[in-house]
Amino acid sequence: MGQWLTHSIVTTASTDTYHDKRLRIYYNSSEGVSDSSNDFDVTGGDWPGRSNASPTISIPFGGGQQLIYDETTRFNKTYGSSYNVTFAASLSGINYWGGTITESGSSNVPAREYAVPTAPNKPTVTRNNDGSQTVAWYRNASTAGRVETQRVQRRIFNGSWGGWATIATLGTDYTTSGSQSYTDTATIGNRAYEYRIVAQNSSGSATSTPSGTVYTTPATPSSVVASKLSGGDIRVRIDPAQVVGSVEFVIQHSTNGGASYSALATVDAGTILFDYVHTSPEPTDTHRYRVACKVDASTAEAGDNLQSGWRTSNTVQLEAPPNAPSNLGPSSPVALEYFTRTLTWTHNPVDSSAQTKFQLRHRAAGGAWTTTAEVTSGDSEWEMGLDTYYSETDVEWEVRTWGSHEDPSPWSPTASFVVSDLPQVNITAPADSATLTDSDLTVAWAYTHSDSPQAQWRVTLYGQSGNALEARAGSGTTSSVAMDTALQDGRTYTVYVEVRSATGLWSSASEAIGLPAVESTVTVDYVSPREVGVSAEFYRDSGAVAITITPDGANFRGTWVSNTAYFVGDVVARDGERYVCVEDVQNAYPPDSIAGEQFWDLESEGDFAETVAATIERSLDGGESWETLAAGVPLDGGGTTVLDMTAPTRATVLYRGTAISAIPSTAVGEPVELVIDEQEYAYLGYGPGFATVLVFYGNLSPESSAGREEALEHFANRVGSDNRPAGVIISGERRDRSVGVSATLLNADGMATHEDFEDAALHGGVMLYRDPTGRTGRRIFGMIGGVSTASPWEPLSQVSFRISESARA
Repeated sequence: MGQWLTHSIVTTASTDTYHDKRLRIYYNSSEGVSDSSNDFDVTGGDWPGRSNASPTISIPFGGGQQLIYDETTRFNKTYGSSYNVTFAASLSGINYWGGTITESGSSNVPAREYAVPTAPNKPTVTRNNDGSQTVAWYRNASTAGRVETQRVQRRIFNGSWGGWATIATLGTDYTTSGSQSYTDTATIGNRAYEYRIVAQNSSGSATSTPSGTVYTTPATPSSVVASKLSGGDIRVRIDPAQVVGSVEFVIQHSTNGGASYSALATVDAGTILFDYVHTSPEPTDTHRYRVACKVDASTAEAGDNLQSGWRTSNTVQLEAPPNAPSNLGPSSPVALEYFTRTLTWTHNPVDSSAQTKFQLRHRAAGGAWTTTAEVTSGDSEWEMGLDTYYSETDVEWEVRTWGSHEDPSPWSPTASFVVSDLPQVNITAPADSATLTDSDLTVAWAYTHSDSPQAQWRVTLYGQSGNALEARAGSGTTSSVAMDTALQDGRTYTVYVEVRSATGLWSSASEAIGLPAVESTVTVDYVSPREVGVSAEFYRDSGAVAITITPDGANFRGTWVSNTAYFVGDVVARDGERYVCVEDVQNAYPPDSIAGEQFWDLESEGDFAETVAATIERSLDGGESWETLAAGVPLDGGGTTVLDMTAPTRATVLYRGTAISAIPSTAVGEPVELVIDEQEYAYLGYGPGFATVLVFYGNLSPESSAGREEALEHFANRVGSDNRPAGVIISGERRDRSVGVSATLLNADGMATHEDFEDAALHGGVMLYRDPTGRTGRRIFGMIGGVSTASPWEPLSQVSFRISESARA
């Protein structure tokens, strides 16, 4: 119930420059009203005002609404910002109601939109240096076409033009035109660049025309190679590295070895290998070239005439006598029995022409030269007859060659070699086809030469299948050697002997001219001892393998026992005799009974020699090769034990024993297999036989490093897969390997303490480190260093060290 004012504001017209807004104010009453002496005011200034106006109000009974103000006003838009228009109205003195009622309100006039900016003028570029280019342009701005930001964009030519990328955004707001600049400090050599400017405001953007191209210093050619062509021309082959944009090759020419150059040509650069042909150069001059890349001045706006460094070619001589030949050979001695020697040399052209003919001369050292006729040939070798020289003669020789020039090279430096008779050797022991009755072998020989003493010797022992079993060699005049290989009964062996004279010739060289090899083939027939029995067991508390040797034979089962299974080859003792099982039997009959005859043969003592010693061998490669652990170990009546302190800790190891009699004769036993699979403990052994062993395992953390001595060298004409110069790996023989170890020591019984490691470090010498790392465990002989120990608390202590691989002894 009561009276109140309301209003409405409506936009009646709108353009890009103004808004027309209509304001209407209404009087509202809940009861009938009739009045014309009231006071109505409108203020605020944006619409026409009213002051002390008295609108006639007539509201029927029951209430209603009456319009008392209706005005339309035009409001101009402003660039970049909107604003509000407002009013305030009041009405008082209405009959019936009395009092004052008010109403106010506002409406927004939106901002006037800017025009899309006018594009900046085409920018210009000034080159400062390869790393800096200044871009300048004229900005076109106005109140209507305001420029709020400007983006500097660049594209790069690197074989082809890339896309445009913004390198800077300038955020200053402009409503007036003017000059601007920006310096790009991110350019590099051997490139071409273009720039453009993008002007931006809230209505859009406009982009300038791209600038001209600016160049940075082009790259020096990768290589320049000069070579002769048929007809007397010279080809200059240029590898341009990477050509960017409009670049020229500047080619210069020197006839004095590069002391000075003169201009020869300027040509457009290619992007791949480019050949320039120098036609009809002076044949008697030397010719060297150098080439640089230069920016073509006709195409560049900035950076024109920039030039790279020079790349120099080799020197070409069209026609000139060759230099003296080199690399004369061979210089090793030659046997007179060969009758000829092939002499070789290297032709050294000055003008790149191939050898067309040669001439030699030779003599006994200090004597008169014998000169051959000129030989027309491109081959740098000649067969020289030796029939005019005597044994132990120093022969000197020289050679000269021709190329395309009519004059020959100078004579080469003098080369020499010795001619000599081949030394001869005769095997005096063992005699060929002899039968040996023991397992020892000593080879003796007689050396013969007219003038030169024996300087070296080689002896090789071959098995009956032709495989080399042992090779021995030495220097001096020795004429016999005892071989280490124990010969086996019933086998055939061949001994091969070679000797070398002080002149440097081996007797075996005679085989090249069809003379027979000096060798002796023998057979072995002796009474063998019984095979020794061998068993092996690994002890983890010491890292040692105990090999037990029993002299009764590998298959000896002891005294015969009834109701026992025996198998072919088993040997038993009964009533002072030894019997060999010849047929498997599950419930054995006594060997000396009628029922047992078919299963047992009496073993005759005369069939075997008494075993007095044994040799123990080990194989880590499944029996492919064997190494001796203990040689000639004396045997007593019971078992004898040999310790292997160097076995790997995770591997399958083979051991075998060779029985030795007093004759001497031998019998090689069957290998026994021992699988070692220690997965926790590590061992460090040192001292004689590595018998002092430190055992440890807590928190074991080994790490290793390995390498080989290598160098990367560069040589002429050696290229990689892209046909560009590339390095060559030179590998040396030196190899390095080391293992770093750290562990927590438990200080328990049998475990190493930090004092033990300190003692080992002070002992020094070659040590053996073994741990369970890898599939077969790690085993490395070497020098220990960097030993560090600590005892933070009992019962634990820490140790770390590094072992670097060395020779075992």
